[in-house]
Amino acid sequence: MSVRHPSIAVIPVLSLLGLAACATYTERTTKPLRDFQSGQFAAAREAYADPETTGSVFLAGAEAGTVALTAGDWSLALEHYHHAAAEVEELEGRALAGPERFGEALASWAINDSARAYQGE
Repeated sequence: MSVRHPSIAVIPVLSLLGLAACATYTERTTKPLRDFQSGQFAAAREAYADPETTGSVFLAGAEAGTVALTAGDWSLALEHYHHAAAEVEELEGRALAGPERFGEALASWAINDSARAYQGE
């Protein structure tokens, strides 16, 4: 009769929970894209403006700005684009090396690449 340690059974469950939390950009933006395609610009813009949806403050501003521009709301589009531009400026001003960047890089390598904010190509 073999005796298994109770914590061994927990490992597969925790692994599945970890994978479920790692939704891709495409998975997170399926509904906003569908809203955009069907002309529901307010709902699409609101969803894209949330950095949780896009996984990036920059993308939130860029995507929401593009939806607002398509809807013809120029001032709101500019507001979102300014948020995206401010994120780029903040990124450019941040030191390339330092404890904060080291922690982000380490988490990205060891845990998941989404532990690091998307900075563009």
